[in-house]
Amino acid sequence: MKGSHRDWRIIGISILFAAVPFLFAAVRAIRTGRDFRYLWVALASFSGSSVVMVVGRANSRGLNGAATLAAGVLVMATSLAVLAAWLLGTHIGTGSLVVACAFGCCFAASCALYILAHHCLEARGGAVAGVSPTRPTVPLCRH
Repeated sequence: MKGSHRDWRIIGISILFAAVPFLFAAVRAIRTGRDFRYLWVALASFSGSSVVMVVGRANSRGLNGAATLAAGVLVMATSLAVLAAWLLGTHIGTGSLVVACAFGCCFAASCALYILAHHCLEARGGAVAGVSPTRPTVPLCRH
């Protein structure tokens, strides 16, 4: 695969953003020794973001496509995080909404960075998994 180190760094940062909710859940589980609710909330949020990424990725071209996809990820990931917290018996208040929004924001940022980095790789002629080489692209980054 062709691509600059900058593109691969952006993908790495994207992975770090996606890992933050799980790291937060792991810290919470280790500190309490028995509270794994945030892990389930992070998994639900991740599942929602994955569904949006799979369904919407084919039409996510350009900056508008990446922004639209990230907004969809934010809404779905946050909604499923709130639903998971509610199903686990958590009182839905300010704290749980803040956690759900934070998890959703992490996955939305990860999505946006991932899409933009892959468009840069594709514009440089690199093979990108899941992206059709026959569709025209709008260059988003410097060559």
